[in-house]
Amino acid sequence: MGMRGVASVILNLADRNHSKVMRVVKKPYAFSALNTATTGRRNSLATHKRPRTTACDDPCFKSLTISVLQNWHDVTQGADHYVEANIRPSWLKSMAKTTTIGSHDFYTTYN
Repeated sequence: MGMRGVASVILNLADRNHSKVMRVVKKPYAFSALNTATTGRRNSLATHKRPRTTACDDPCFKSLTISVLQNWHDVTQGADHYVEANIRPSWLKSMAKTTTIGSHDFYTTYN
């Protein structure tokens, strides 16, 4: 369920547009488990490339994201951020909590 929560946040930030998913994941300091810009890890999803192909161009990735986009149920109630429940970063002041899944709280930006 936690992975569905993170995927929901990614899809919410990408406006459910599969061509924007990798841009969202690669944003510096976002999705640290997937993004070498934050972690410095070499084998993250955000930097995985086949020769001359990015993950967004990979036919398997495209079919997976299209399937997810068509059949996805947002388990976060529109969240565009998440954080471990025991961590309170300063940006939480401008957010509304939508739900808790496992050890993570999910938030949406106030409109």
